[in-house]
Amino acid sequence: MSDFLELSNINIVTRSLLSEDEFPILKGLSPLNIRILNGSSRLLEVDQGVETLHKGDNPRDLYFIRKGCVSIINDHGQQRDIIAKLGARNVFGEFSILRKKPRYASVYTNEASEIICISAPAVHQVIEANQAFKNRLQSLLSQRMLNSFLFKHPIFQKLPKNLRLQFSKDLKTIFMPVDSQLITQHEENKGILLILSGSVDIYHSDHSGKEHLIEIRRDHDVIGELTLNQGKTSAYSAIASSDLDIFPLDHQTMLYIKNNHPETLKRLETYIHKRAQYTAKRLSDKSSK
Repeated sequence: MSDFLELSNINIVTRSLLSEDEFPILKGLSPLNIRILNGSSRLLEVDQGVETLHKGDNPRDLYFIRKGCVSIINDHGQQRDIIAKLGARNVFGEFSILRKKPRYASVYTNEASEIICISAPAVHQVIEANQAFKNRLQSLLSQRMLNSFLFKHPIFQKLPKNLRLQFSKDLKTIFMPVDSQLITQHEENKGILLILSGSVDIYHSDHSGKEHLIEIRRDHDVIGELTLNQGKTSAYSAIASSDLDIFPLDHQTMLYIKNNHPETLKRLETYIHKRAQYTAKRLSDKSSK
């Protein structure tokens, strides 16, 4: 993308900058909470084409776009794909604030921009004091993670952009903390889940009751694809081995996909079926040893 220049000219100015009139996500915060955020604010005057955050970075700040525009970029090899563009009054960096994980995409300025940087301790202090603010950040994170997932996952890549954005708004993701029991072997099947971020340990108990770790599944993989007893019980157990963001494919979600883009549903069903066949073969090979 030729309009992204390799520049690093960032000037930093410190003063009180935030208000709920300029940034709707701050709506309802008390004057004290606004002061806490402003007390940890820095204004970054950023040139066009600066990579302000890099995929894999582990930043600890929240960024408010006062002026200008940035692109959220998926870097792979020499290719850069734009996942989304954010203009003034938007925020970014919520993934690292809420999940404390490395970034899943890079951020570049499309034009000279003014970006307000707020340190993580101040943000967390306000989050703890104001649940509505935390909920707004969580909702923003869920929408953006799902948008990025649909953009990058081969099953959903044929979705038109307008549908991908609509899916991201209408459908929901779920956060599960590390060590959560997602699926229990021989118990009721809880449905199919797609992994947006994190990892899941897959266990299988043999006839003697001994439990074996047979696989670790990570970003963009699926769990719950293999069931027994006419689909009523699970063929294995699944435990979150890290904090986990998942996209549940319940009946309502599958119907939504079918009604809006039948081709994607067919591709998704084929993918789940092939994944189930692979898992079944692994379990069969293991039991025959």
